[in-house]
Amino acid sequence: MFRFLLSLAVSCGLAWSQAADSAIIVGNVTDSTGGVMPGARVRLNHLATGAAYSAESNSAGYYRTPPLRPGEYVVEVEAQGFKRTTRRGVVLNVGDTRQVDITLEVGQVTEQVEVAAEAPLLQTTEGSTNTVMENRQILELPLNGRDYLQLARISAGVAPPPRGEFGSSQGISVGGSQATQVNFLIDGIDNNNQSIASQGEQKEAIKPQIDAVQEFKIVTNAYSAEYGRSMGGVVTLTTKSGSNEFHGTLFEFLRNEKMDAKNFFVPAAARKPQFRRNQYGFAAGGPVIKNKMFLFGDSEWTNIRESATSVNTLPSLVERTGDFSGNATRIHDPGSYSAATGTRQPFPNNMIPPSRIDPVSARVRTFFPAPQTAAATRNFTYIRPRSHPATN
Repeated sequence: MFRFLLSLAVSCGLAWSQAADSAIIVGNVTDSTGGVMPGARVRLNHLATGAAYSAESNSAGYYRTPPLRPGEYVVEVEAQGFKRTTRRGVVLNVGDTRQVDITLEVGQVTEQVEVAAEAPLLQTTEGSTNTVMENRQILELPLNGRDYLQLARISAGVAPPPRGEFGSSQGISVGGSQATQVNFLIDGIDNNNQSIASQGEQKEAIKPQIDAVQEFKIVTNAYSAEYGRSMGGVVTLTTKSGSNEFHGTLFEFLRNEKMDAKNFFVPAAARKPQFRRNQYGFAAGGPVIKNKMFLFGDSEWTNIRESATSVNTLPSLVERTGDFSGNATRIHDPGSYSAATGTRQPFPNNMIPPSRIDPVSARVRTFFPAPQTAAATRNFTYIRPRSHPATN
């Protein structure tokens, strides 16, 4: 899959609602005595992109920001007759509603109070249960096939779907629901495969490679109004969109059969089946116009060459000529059926005459390989290829 994203950072004014792929900050502005502070100016700066946002406290001292992109922010609050207060280290994840209360001290606006290190902020504005997987976890935790959704299964209430269920090959079950009842969002847009019930493929319409994922969140119950659609959980994912610094990566991951065990039931001389899986690609992003426009692009390809060991039974060379004299099972002549007795007569000496062998069958038997052992069953071992088209 190849994706090419162009992100334009612009300051936005009044926001009417919160989108599922964004976050907001709410809080109260008070003075040192606890009195409310109406008209306080709140400014927010996104450290990665320099994007600036603003809000103002109302008559009750309450403020609410417009929808914000996930990331780390610096929050500045100022009012006439009070020192400017700066709150650093405010980290927003996708879908967050963070409570950040500010207390202003009397003084000149040119004076500044800076709060640098505080206890982690708690989610106290809604009752949903969720788990956020950040970029570092996605990139550094082991994933089979670089599938980010495997990390969702370590969240409380999330498990692999039952065997045989449509969409179970790569999906998840939340709270015991079917895999088809999980709602997937990518950058706030519906990302559900509508044909999942008939095809049984992956639930997401688009599955970005992990170097393009900024973070994702699994909401398992009591989710708020911006979600919905499904009776199960919600997986909402945000992709990277570039920042004020250039970042890039080239990668290739290889898996092969060198450390695999041999099939226990095959002969000792048989070789291990081939397995080669190559995943390779790139991801890069950076500024086009600093603090205003950013560029991010990525691509990933997967090539798989695989084979499997099969053990089968082939007729012996003698049996292919119609000679079953060494076989304890009697071979009966189908042309000797007697309606009176309901029986057929066996071939003499348990041998089928050459004239009774069908010409098509005689031709087909020439294509059979010779058995590898003298055993009557399980006498032929071979390695057959499996077809996997290249994906990207």
